[in-house]
Amino acid sequence: MLFLSANLTRNESAVWASLDDSITYPNKIPFNPPKNYPEKPFDCGVDETNKVYAAIRKIFELMNLDRFNRNTSEWSPLSEVIKKGDKVMIKPNLVLDRNLSGGSVFAVVTHPAIIRTVVDYAYKAIGDGGKIVIADAPQNDANFEKLVETTGLRATVEYLKSNFSVPLELCDLRREKVVHKNGAIVERHILSGDPKGYACVDLGKKSNLEEFGSNYKNFYGADYDRRKTVSFHREGHHVYSVSKTALESDVIINLPKLKTHMKAGVTISLKNMIGIIGEKSSIPHYRVGPPSRGGDEYPEQISIFKAFSLKFNRVYSDYLLSRGLGANLYGNLFKLCGGNRKFANESGGSGFVHSGNWCRNDTIWRSVLDINKIAIFADKNGQIQETPQRKMFILVDGIIGGEGQGPLAPRAKRSGTVICGTDPIYVDRVGARLMGFNEARIPLLARFARSSLSDHINIVLLEKDNAKVVNFHDLSNLHFKPPYGWNN
Repeated sequence: MLFLSANLTRNESAVWASLDDSITYPNKIPFNPPKNYPEKPFDCGVDETNKVYAAIRKIFELMNLDRFNRNTSEWSPLSEVIKKGDKVMIKPNLVLDRNLSGGSVFAVVTHPAIIRTVVDYAYKAIGDGGKIVIADAPQNDANFEKLVETTGLRATVEYLKSNFSVPLELCDLRREKVVHKNGAIVERHILSGDPKGYACVDLGKKSNLEEFGSNYKNFYGADYDRRKTVSFHREGHHVYSVSKTALESDVIINLPKLKTHMKAGVTISLKNMIGIIGEKSSIPHYRVGPPSRGGDEYPEQISIFKAFSLKFNRVYSDYLLSRGLGANLYGNLFKLCGGNRKFANESGGSGFVHSGNWCRNDTIWRSVLDINKIAIFADKNGQIQETPQRKMFILVDGIIGGEGQGPLAPRAKRSGTVICGTDPIYVDRVGARLMGFNEARIPLLARFARSSLSDHINIVLLEKDNAKVVNFHDLSNLHFKPPYGWNN
């Protein structure tokens, strides 16, 4: 199997975390800093309520970034990651324009105040000749324009563009958008996608999915047309359709959300990189059927009704819905069976496990690690190299996290948390532990928890204004509630 190398940049084993539950998101667009800091990249107003900006600046200070210029107009903390003239991709979590639980969308997506702060410091570091792109490939039924308008991200980007001397873009990387009605796709729309295009990156036998051998025929991707997913994967051949904006970048600044995930357990920095894939069907999410039939879609069923329902759903999807047939009948059956509540999907919390939404999903973590390998080691042409091809800097938005039925229907969890680092493995292990989870029982992180990496994380914890070095096993417990299918 091919895992990520942990040695991505200097200080790769260090993680910095800030905990202050008094911090809340500001409301005033474009999320200006709370003070006229000496290093501000351009003249702008102030927003004294913006504690987020101050918290990120504080953690940059704690990290000793560009320490010799601190408290001067020359201070540029991200200059240790970004060189003059670099192409920088800012990768927030913009997965969906709504919270399917009915709660705050800011338990689902990265807040624009986080993005604004990081973009300011990226601009400070990049100088003339560089470029910044804020980009993500949301879920295929997300309304990207609604998301960036209602959250204030579009207005913030336009404000920054009017003050920057380098290009700043906001990009939806998806190739396709779909419309759902009562559980079925009723419309498909081709999108312009990444203006740079896409590269097909083949990990071949080095893919973590190669272990499944001929069982690739059971892969399920972004929707019920599994033929697309199978066309990307077979023995010795595992292809992902990757954004060229990501591949042509010199630095990726990864801005994930701190939240739970029904398929992966948690979604922090590793899982967030799925958003560089333009063709969602190239990502295997699970294998159809129960374990006894080579799948990890759901557990072995005791109830005859549950077994029949799941089998019927699979046959109907494979033979009708995947061919654009039977959507109306499926919608009526979906409502008759109780819809979301019965099947405990993204907006449910009871019922029974399906769609790979449980702790025995042995597929999604492999796809996630494959994509992270590509994000770091694929060159501009999509060829995997032995050495890192770009830097990564991670800042996790846990001011309000998401617990329970994440990633799309979480309950907001106010935690006042910001986590920084340069290695996604270390950052995610610290994040999962702060959430109160045993990372050794999360497949995405378990192999790293059992390795020699286990006790070599240097953690600096800032609680309000008190900074201290802490042991991994002594981290605070924020008591996030796990998703259904991950209890106990």
